[in-house]
Amino acid sequence: MTQRYGIFVWGATIWQNYGGSVKRIGRRYDDAPNPLNLTRASLRQQYNNGNGGVCRLPGGVLGMKHLALRSSLTVAFSVALAASLSAQQTQQYYPSARIGGIQPVIESSYKWFPQIQPSFRIGKLSPANPSIPPREDGPFSGLRAGSQLLAPRSNLDAKFPGIDATGWVPPDPNLAVGPGHIVEVVNSDIAWFNKATGAKQFQVSMAPVPGPTEGFFESLNPSDFVFDPKCFYDQVSGRFFVVALELDQGGQASKALVAVSDDSDPNGVWHKYRFEAMMNVNGTPTWLDYPGFGCNKDALIVTGNQFGFSSGFYGVQVITVPKAQILSGAVASQTQTLLASSFTIQVARTPDPNLNHIYMVGEGQNRSQMRLYAVTGLPNNPVVSQTAVAIPTWFPPSVNAPSPNGRTLDSLDGRIYDADWLNGRLVAVHTPRVSQSDSRNMIRWYEFSTNGWPTMPNPPTLFQSGNVIGGSGEHYHMAGIALNSVNDMAVVFTRSSSSIVADLMVAGRKASDPPGAIGTPVLVSNSLGASYGSPGFNRWGDYFSMEVDPDDNLKFWSIGMIGKANGNWTTIINSHTISDIGTGGQFTLFPPLTASIYQDPYSNPSVQGINLQGGPGDVANSDNINLTIGSVFMPGLGQVAAGHFTYDLEGNLSALTTLRVNLEANALSTCTIFVMVKNQITGKWHSVKAFPAKPTGNAQVLVTLPAPLSQWRTSSGAMDVVIRAVNPIRSRLFVMPLAFTLSLDLVEVQARF
Repeated sequence: MTQRYGIFVWGATIWQNYGGSVKRIGRRYDDAPNPLNLTRASLRQQYNNGNGGVCRLPGGVLGMKHLALRSSLTVAFSVALAASLSAQQTQQYYPSARIGGIQPVIESSYKWFPQIQPSFRIGKLSPANPSIPPREDGPFSGLRAGSQLLAPRSNLDAKFPGIDATGWVPPDPNLAVGPGHIVEVVNSDIAWFNKATGAKQFQVSMAPVPGPTEGFFESLNPSDFVFDPKCFYDQVSGRFFVVALELDQGGQASKALVAVSDDSDPNGVWHKYRFEAMMNVNGTPTWLDYPGFGCNKDALIVTGNQFGFSSGFYGVQVITVPKAQILSGAVASQTQTLLASSFTIQVARTPDPNLNHIYMVGEGQNRSQMRLYAVTGLPNNPVVSQTAVAIPTWFPPSVNAPSPNGRTLDSLDGRIYDADWLNGRLVAVHTPRVSQSDSRNMIRWYEFSTNGWPTMPNPPTLFQSGNVIGGSGEHYHMAGIALNSVNDMAVVFTRSSSSIVADLMVAGRKASDPPGAIGTPVLVSNSLGASYGSPGFNRWGDYFSMEVDPDDNLKFWSIGMIGKANGNWTTIINSHTISDIGTGGQFTLFPPLTASIYQDPYSNPSVQGINLQGGPGDVANSDNINLTIGSVFMPGLGQVAAGHFTYDLEGNLSALTTLRVNLEANALSTCTIFVMVKNQITGKWHSVKAFPAKPTGNAQVLVTLPAPLSQWRTSSGAMDVVIRAVNPIRSRLFVMPLAFTLSLDLVEVQARF
């Protein structure tokens, strides 16, 4: 027996037609009215009159029809029904708005003296997370999440104190991991540390502060309420990115403050911008809360929930900024797009230097799905595509997490905390409760296969998912998540109970573990006192974060908060490796066999440089003995100097797990240096890294090559690398850029087998 099934969305109501019977199955997030007041009978008639898989009904109603389901397959039906409900939905898009002429402030961190100025503002609170529309129950998906292994997968490594209490609650700790430094942000300070030693090098308030000292963003003239900070390190550009939100309730102002370092060292110059975050939705001014934050090679994206200054929820804003503008400190532009039917979208970090779009993830219309988003048309004409994927049904927290002495800790509402993308996998994490009958909060993680969507026809699918559940009376909540280069995954989170104040925990899974399985959680740090906060409800989080070390793309670094002996909070920066990965062998270093000026037969001139001085031995070690190449002029581009280096990898190539290029170079400060590696399968050159040159000393760059590694070397182990510096023509009027010399101290390939 075959039956017909359809879904209609009209205004605030979702209707279902199954076997000719129309019934209401839920409400949308937005509360738009039903101006035609369609009845069930008229919906049924519109459905029967439809002439395709998707039919457009009066006033913009969309319907799906003619999905055949065999009623005899009960289990398959429940899964297919969940997939159908999640696969195609209407999404309200408000017209995008483009804003230009956003002026930067370019300033050095060395303007602050002393360099470490911790701030403390008594009783400063982040905005309370406004109430959100209830989720739809939806059909039970029939899918099941995995659980924990009996053994841990996380090997603890370095750990050191982060930023201490600033007077703000909650701290919203976040970190970014670069080659030599870790940047941390909290409400409402920014600091950075030497990654090897944990020594703090810098700390100031992000918000304006009274007196002669300044906050990090004070030169942008924000209000004094700067909150919800986030940061990340972008491996493609080799820069640190920071965002914080600004809110002025009385003045109905909402901004996103963004800072970008000028290189991979946070000490020195930053480019700072103040982007518009207020949106007028049908005559109602709204402000942005709880940001998502990420970028790819082309654009930066900030997302956030839009709330009315007086009340009401209005969807999620997506702010898109061309990345090249803010990398160079140029005048910037932004595009604002409102997704009126979405809630809490997190932007996935995207270290792939070739990916043309950015993935995001958020809750679906019901609790048996997640919505996946892709932003294409970057950097200047962003288009947001969305689909939904069936997941194991989840239940939002019904209680806050307990803590001793009559305290409870905010567990939020089941929203997505964090997302990461690598090698075609998109991971996300949040806090549901264990079950309908078990009110303990747990960690739920997801791994989706993006399948090349949306440029490829296959939609994303759920690859696996799992639960991390505590022991009797224990609540797990407030998580961050990341993937490393060999598809191992790790989460960081809080454990608390009526006898545990708040422990900082990590858990990880090896790529070879059974689907949905994750290792037993490992304790990073206990809270230091007998209780946290005050009796009753206490803010906690509102998020933690985790990143992968760019030095090897294997080690996980994370940050979270614990309670202090005095009942306040402090943050802990920590790292760990997954079993048999981070400790499984040292890197083998390969110096170049040959060194020459790069020749491109398709360019004019084909020889991209002059006056080569030195040989392969001069770039085999970091010893201040340099190989140099003079630049030549290329019409339409500028002055160019490029060196071509060849390598021969010796070892068990079938066991190769990581491949990276280690570089030390300098050129004129107006130059950009590109690391190019030849794809030995296609014969094409790929730019895997671009970074600004330093005129003196050396810019030090370590770039890990993306999988599959077989594309970068021949079957016998031969590799080709080009280091290319460009001093471009920067004006529409022809202005000859200065000639320069590219100086290289080290160009080596590193391999882990």
